[in-house]
Amino acid sequence: NADYSNPVTFVSYVIAIALSWVVIFYSYRFYKVSGLFTLGSIAIGFTFILTSYVLGLLNLSPDLEGNTLLWVRLVILSYGFTFLALSYYHKIKESEGTFHWVIRNCALSIIPVSFLILLLQYILPATVPEYFTLEQMFRIYNLFMLGYICKSALQSSVKHGRMQFMYVPVAYAVLWLGQYTWLLNAIDENYTTFFLGSILKIIGLAILVGMIYNIIKAKRVPDINNK
Repeated sequence: NADYSNPVTFVSYVIAIALSWVVIFYSYRFYKVSGLFTLGSIAIGFTFILTSYVLGLLNLSPDLEGNTLLWVRLVILSYGFTFLALSYYHKIKESEGTFHWVIRNCALSIIPVSFLILLLQYILPATVPEYFTLEQMFRIYNLFMLGYICKSALQSSVKHGRMQFMYVPVAYAVLWLGQYTWLLNAIDENYTTFFLGSILKIIGLAILVGMIYNIIKAKRVPDINNK
């Protein structure tokens, strides 16, 4: 079985946390300059994703069953993906994003995640289930969220002609592959899927950081009026 307490797992979490922090910090800075709601949503969504990585780093334990922090990490990660998906949905439906949409998306994101948790309570036994049984359900849910995010990010980049943001759907596609790999690992645990999932997570985040670097290098942040 894959060992969640090995040094490779620790390093992968540290790298993922560092990359996520860069994404959050610069997405927020770009949002303040440009007013683009998508950038602000990325900053908020990845704050939840970063939190899930921090919980994973703080709780590297081979004893997965009955480990409360692991359940919390799964919920927060899914909440982050749900927030991003809703942000893209409302950005498509509305002409402009405002602080009101952020609050609404934070509230609405609770609904599907809570429904998933309640659903699992009825599907799974009353006793605390095996970790990988729960993980399968959450990974499948994340695949749906990331699939919609990837499609919407691609649609938004093409529609508004922001070619520098084409990195975003590519990054989400890689994160989707990472979640799919983790799903395979949850179904049939082995080192190949375990390490591949960690690598894909880092690659997806690195692509977003690469996009940020290109924007900084070009010294050109898209303006909200340049749609």
